[in-house]
Amino acid sequence: MFNRQMLYDALIEILVKEGDDKGALETAERAKSLMLVDLLAEIDTGKNQAETELIKQFQNHVKEMTDGYIKLLAAAGDNLVLNNTLNKIEGAESANLDIISKIKAQNEELYSLISVEPLDINYIIQLLDKNITLFSYYITDKTLYVWAVNKDKVHLERIKITREEVANLVSSCNKAIAAKDKDQANSLLEKAYETFSNR
Repeated sequence: MFNRQMLYDALIEILVKEGDDKGALETAERAKSLMLVDLLAEIDTGKNQAETELIKQFQNHVKEMTDGYIKLLAAAGDNLVLNNTLNKIEGAESANLDIISKIKAQNEELYSLISVEPLDINYIIQLLDKNITLFSYYITDKTLYVWAVNKDKVHLERIKITREEVANLVSSCNKAIAAKDKDQANSLLEKAYETFSNR
């Protein structure tokens, strides 16, 4: 199955290997935003028939682009298929930008739910007080990336842990808190802190 997240995971890994911690962070934040957009795209958030129709068109164009990328992966070496597929993807992207601009003109709130503005990490750094450190997390299949951002620098740590292990730990913490089991919650939260702070 084609998975857009796989592309972002690979891009983040490449940027990290090249030492571009800021670029990797911006890509991770964009990936997280797009995952949220994908979730919201499954929900009919239109307030009227026109908006609902625009959302359907938006979903169709996203599917077209995804199908196009699947064909690109399968057509390596066949220049004719590659060129035709690229043209279809470009057409779907152009049509999608048109749909997004129409949605923005009709409903700014809906637009904010389906559009992703790139994060400018330098702008974020300017907003931070000197005593504030911002943490950002991104999980891939086998690695948890942790960025610590302050006025002076962007620092990246990589923790070897699977996505499933993180999901299980977070789920266990939530269940213990919901059950009001203070001892269990404290134990799990301490384990989470040690795991996520790489201690």
